Amino acid sequence: MIRKLANKSLMPMIEALGITADTMKNAVYQKALKNAREEVSKGVPLSEPITACGLFPPMVSHMTRIGEETGDLEGMLTMYQAMDSL
Repeated sequence: MIRKLANKSLMPMIEALGITADTMKNAVYQKALKNAREEVSKGVPLSEPITACGLFPPMVSHMTRIGEETGDLEGMLTMYQAMDSL
């Protein structure tokens, strides 16, 4: 089963992760997102590889996990983005 990102276009999360990774210029983050894409395609929650790579702030990991648990990943990441821009 392909997990879907809870967004307006309903783009599959695997596709969104691939597109994001392919457009990144930072090779370290690109590799982390490609790994996350591979793990998600195996059924692993996105929060696990995001946490395991150690590149993202802990708040990103926590909010990703909460978003997965509540079914509102997009909302939680949007909230993080708003808080981060303050």
